[in-house]
Amino acid sequence: MKNTLLLFVLALFFTACTPKVSLQTLQAPKVTHPSIRQLAVMDFKNDTIGQASSIETLLAQVTFEQKPYF
Repeated sequence: MKNTLLLFVLALFFTACTPKVSLQTLQAPKVTHPSIRQLAVMDFKNDTIGQASSIETLLAQVTFEQKPYF
């Protein structure tokens, strides 16, 4: 029982000390026509915190070569 507990504590300790890495990736769009740059953010059900408007704001801030993308 002690060995199992010690092994569990050691495993928890080593996994808690691992560094966290955040990745940003670009994915190819599913639409193959490059001139299409219109998006619509529809209303969400029970959106009491304004998540849809936050997403719209973030999308409006996306730039490519110092020009607005959307």
